[in-house]
Amino acid sequence: MVERSVWKIGGLILCGALLWVTAAGAAEQSESEPWDLLRVQYFGDRPIGEGDGVIELEAPVRAEDAAIVPVTIRDVRPADDQRRIRRLYLFIDRNPSPLAGIFDLSPRIARADLSTRVRVNEYTPVHAVAETDDGTLHMASRFVKASGGCSAPAGKDMEAALASLGRMRL
Repeated sequence: MVERSVWKIGGLILCGALLWVTAAGAAEQSESEPWDLLRVQYFGDRPIGEGDGVIELEAPVRAEDAAIVPVTIRDVRPADDQRRIRRLYLFIDRNPSPLAGIFDLSPRIARADLSTRVRVNEYTPVHAVAETDDGTLHMASRFVKASGGCSAPAGKDMEAALASLGRMRL
């Protein structure tokens, strides 16, 4: 009798473990799915290298306010690098509109550093892709924990938000 109980318990544990592994795999797949689709939509089959030595992406691990998450893309190329970053892309995978911006840079810009604030709808990967003048792509990514930013007001002070609506600082 005891032997049967041990087998039943062992079977339940095995089934639970298999369900957990399956759920973990599904969660991992769903995390990468938006980026896989976005990558093909915007870059086709062009290879995208790591951002190491070209760009870095700074974003908080946990955002203080999901409606105004600070994001900075830094040009980290060495001074003797002859390539120029001509375009930057910013993607927020799990936002209703994942493409947060495409920034075309003038040839007169020596360093392609960019800071902005974005809304983040839910926990999501954020990707910055730099395209250099030789056509190569380089990506830096961060995972940001924030939620509700796409449905939240533009800040805590609504009057200040309305006063600066549509204005950009360069």
